[in-house]
Amino acid sequence: SFIWKPLVGIPNDMQDLKDVDIFFYGVLEFLRTCNKDEFDATIIDEVFQVTLSDTTKRALLPGGDKLNLTFENKEQYLQLACKARLEEARDHLHAIRTGLADVIPLSLLNLCSPEDLEVSVCGKPHVDIKLLKVHFLFLIIISNSFF
Repeated sequence: SFIWKPLVGIPNDMQDLKDVDIFFYGVLEFLRTCNKDEFDATIIDEVFQVTLSDTTKRALLPGGDKLNLTFENKEQYLQLACKARLEEARDHLHAIRTGLADVIPLSLLNLCSPEDLEVSVCGKPHVDIKLLKVHFLFLIIISNSFF
């Protein structure tokens, strides 16, 4: 859904982030729910930056790589970190969506569900083996009748 939702005009949410990076989601949940004692015992030398999917680091603010994460500024960190991770592929997805718009008008693309678009592009995720065997046998019979 992390890829397909934005392509049909639906913004990603925390569940999508959880689906692609459960560890980072867990860190965010810890920060969201921890008290000051838990925070101080766990968070050491963290700064206002996140590691993206491609392992590069992105400062969440100008000079964020030097701004310490504290219990007092954790809400700002949470907002910026979520935004950075949810939008890290924004430019790539915009380019894909623009390319799709050459084939499918955006007004129609926006009517698709993410699942419908995924199946249209990738096909069904499961192969019906019985149906495949029937078609395979049919092809063998047909090809033998021509030779």
